[in-house]
Amino acid sequence: MLRRILPTSITVIVLAAFCSRGMGAAAPVGPGESGVNAGSVSAADAGAPIYPGGKPINGGLQKITLYSRAIGTHVTFTTTDSFEKVYKFYRHALPPQTVAEETDHDPKIGTFKYTKGDGSQIDIEIRSYPGHTNYGITDTYKK
Repeated sequence: MLRRILPTSITVIVLAAFCSRGMGAAAPVGPGESGVNAGSVSAADAGAPIYPGGKPINGGLQKITLYSRAIGTHVTFTTTDSFEKVYKFYRHALPPQTVAEETDHDPKIGTFKYTKGDGSQIDIEIRSYPGHTNYGITDTYKK
């Protein structure tokens, strides 16, 4: 039991320390004072191809900041299409050097990782849910 609690406690302490210093915060980015791009998000905005028909959720495109400096973006989409269809799209739409992984348990999770020509890191995570599939794209800028 202690082995399970200790790593979790350490993680919570480290995350609390980072958050108190302004690290790891995600803030909305886009037009207007609120900074939320609630409309469509382009592939250029996301940094990677976007599965056709997906709708942005959770406020649309968000910028990831570290000490008030933008270090990347993240956007989560949802679709009523199956996990398999979304996974297949990304399997064919991404560069050949992309590292792909897929779980076979419920919920299914698929991940893709690759580095773009400008040095930024793209991470795509696909998750199956009853009746829909969510997929998130994170673009971490080159340091």
